Amino acid sequence: MRANERRAAQQQRQIRNRLIILGVLFVVGLVGVALAAKFVTGKLHERSTTVRVDPTTMYTPVACTADMVDAEITTTGSTAGSPVTFTITLTNKSQDNPCYIDIGWSSMDVEIESGGQHLSSTAACEAGSESKQLLLNRDFSTSTTVTWDGSTSASGCSSGQGTATAGTYVANLTFAGDSAPSASKSFVLE
Repeated sequence: MRANERRAAQQQRQIRNRLIILGVLFVVGLVGVALAAKFVTGKLHERSTTVRVDPTTMYTPVACTADMVDAEITTTGSTAGSPVTFTITLTNKSQDNPCYIDIGWSSMDVEIESGGQHLSSTAACEAGSESKQLLLNRDFSTSTTVTWDGSTSASGCSSGQGTATAGTYVANLTFAGDSAPSASKSFVLE
């Protein structure tokens, strides 16, 4: 009878150990399911709160600013008293939007100076269109020209006031507005 009792006690221990193992596996399984559910709901929430960019905003033109546009000015002509042509190259370096800028004389000016003294202004002489809107696409460059006839004046249009002599001059490109692009170019008249 003792052998039967030992066998029965051993079988009860084995059943108890199996029940403990099954209980532990059940608890681990529940924790795993809870963690997986939390992960999935977190990802769903993250996905629903992701900021979506409306692609049409990337094609809506905005006013050009100095941060968006590189302006460069080059000269052609180097004889004193003769016209000097300024080539103005504008490049929209923005990756976000196309931009527009007015290159008419009411907005764009090339001021000529020498030794810190104002000599002439292309806007004051009002050559060309008063307003000429230019649309620059992203990563796009374009050029326009402005001509200075070589005459000088302390203010206003310099036509017929005097003639620039040989020397070093500076052309300052400016646009109306505080945040507009600008550029300067030194050049020599012989």
